Amino acid sequence: KAKAAIRRDIYNALPVLPKDAEHLPSIRKPNIRDPVNERTLHASAIRKHIHPTCNSAGEAEQFSVERNKFCPTALNTVFRVQPRDFHHDMLDGRKVVKSDCKVRYWKCKKISDRYFKTVEQGEMFAIFQKKDSHLLSR
Repeated sequence: KAKAAIRRDIYNALPVLPKDAEHLPSIRKPNIRDPVNERTLHASAIRKHIHPTCNSAGEAEQFSVERNKFCPTALNTVFRVQPRDFHHDMLDGRKVVKSDCKVRYWKCKKISDRYFKTVEQGEMFAIFQKKDSHLLSR
């Protein structure tokens, strides 16, 4: 099969592609919401904030106590979400990793090294800065 030639529009001198352009590679826009695998969401973010099976404030508080053992914090936000349920996005000019939908969360405040208390809970997007996995959700 002979390749179709590109001809020029005689009025504007612009190239005109032939109708039968099967020989040209398909062009598609990049998908800004490319799926993220677990390795893209930093292990530290998963270890500190992601508890896929969390069902209660008590479980979030215990998760925060365990997190406090290896990375002390005064306030920890726990998200019930799978690490694979994130995508790349932009937020205020920054590259972020964002949950695909709003997810359950619990904000737990440290009372002592062995006790955290839930001070807020609800649903929101889990958003982490892509470059260092710093939690941006507030």
